[in-house]
Order: sequence, then C-alpha cells, then structure tokens
Amino acid sequence: MPWFWPFKQHDEIHTHDRSSLIDGISDDTLLLLFFVACLIGLWIYYSRRHRSNTIHPENRQDVELIRQRSEEQGDSNTRPTSSSSSSRAGRSRQDTCPICLSEPTALTVETNCGHLFCGKCIITFWKFQSNWMSGLKCPVCRQQVTVLLTCFTAEEQASADSTDRQMVVTSVKDFNKRFSGAPRTWLEIFHDIPVLVPHLIRQIFTAQGLTLAYRLRTIVIFIGVILYVISPLDILPESVLGIFGLLDDFFIVLCTALYVVVAFRQNLAHG
Repeated sequence: MPWFWPFKQHDEIHTHDRSSLIDGISDDTLLLLFFVACLIGLWIYYSRRHRSNTIHPENRQDVELIRQRSEEQGDSNTRPTSSSSSSRAGRSRQDTCPICLSEPTALTVETNCGHLFCGKCIITFWKFQSNWMSGLKCPVCRQQVTVLLTCFTAEEQASADSTDRQMVVTSVKDFNKRFSGAPRTWLEIFHDIPVLVPHLIRQIFTAQGLTLAYRLRTIVIFIGVILYVISPLDILPESVLGIFGLLDDFFIVLCTALYVVVAFRQNLAHG
C-alpha cells in the first residue's frame, strides 16, 4: 500500500514498525485528517469573508446620496433572471449589492477583500469620493481596495455592445492600472489568496483577460507544484518523517500561491 493509504493491514504495520505520534493512529491517517482540517478551515474562512453585506457606518451617508441620485436620474441596471445568476462563473449563491440592494447583482465586480457589488455601483462609489485619485476603501469593511475583478454572467459576457458593460470594463481596467501594482505587505498578499487564486484559475480557461504566454506559465507552475506534492522525492520525505514531511509541501504550495497572486496583480496593472 502507498504511504498515504490510511487502511493498512495489521501485519503490514508491524512489518514497517514505524512509531506514530499518537498510539493507535498511523501518521498517514493524521496526515489525511490534517489535509481535511485545512480544507474545512479555508472554506469557513472564505465563507465568512462574504457573510457581511452591511454598509460600514462611515460610508452610509455617501451610499445614501448615491442611492438618491440614482433614483432621481431614473437609473436602473438591467437585471439578469434568477436562472442566469446561477451561471455566474464560480458563484452558486445569490448575491445582493450592498449599495443599491438589488438582487442579484448586475455586471458583478468583486473586490480583493471578497465583497460583491454591481459594477456601476462600485465604480460610482469610487468616483464619488473626493479623494478618488488616491484609491478606494470597501464600502462594507473599509479595507483598502487595490483590485477589482469582473464576475459577469455568460449573458453579460456576450453583450459586448452594451454601454453599461463597456463602461464597467473600462473603469475596472483603469482602476487596476492605477492601484493593483501598489506595494503590499506579505500579510496583505496572503489575505488576497482566497479571492485572487480562484479568479485566476477561472480566467485561465476562458477566452479573455489573460495572454496566452501568461496562461501557459501559470499552468506550468501549477503542474510543477502538483508533481512535487505527489512525488516521493521530497526535501522532507513523508516516508521517513511521517506527518512532518508535509511541511515542505505546504511551504511550496504557499510560496507558489503568493507568487501567483503577485504576478496576477502585475498582469492587471499592465492591463
């Protein structure tokens, strides 16, 4: 049986005669439990990032002014049907825009802090600020927004001649060119991983957004990491160190994710 198989025969365990961290539980089983716990933890963390859709008190006055101005101008976004909301790439939940309170969102844009807005709403909020040239703070969590990511439905992607879509796409590119290349701490880059990496993976297999050379480079990096993780030839071999042999795999995956996020930001900054 391979080293990662938790259901070993009794005589096979005695044959290897390996000591375990916990008596009665093999290190291989602990390794699998650790992987599962990490995945569950990441899922909970990513889910909690989207739980709050309430406008921050410091931004309520600006949001109310934007809502009133929108009502006075009779501005109404074209809303997709409920069936089209489920076709939004990577989105299975129903999204409500915190600014205009419309559900589902139209021409959805996601911030690097993980909040979703109608494209026109977040662009209007950004340019409504008196100091809009210095950037944008999320209307919900007040975190500094340095990247805007489009999450259009298939129908919205196909409507290339839409004036609203062209405005959102142009404004998002302008925002990213201005701010996505700004210096960030390693902790801030780490916080970007749950949002930017899934978005990057989705864009690799679509026809827009990324150049062919950038896609090939990213795919080669991902394949290399996968091969390293499943390969028995590790810096810290699991067959010798047991669960501690996972440390080098974790380090390689983390470094790769950080590199991919930084490279993705640079790609957005260059348009």
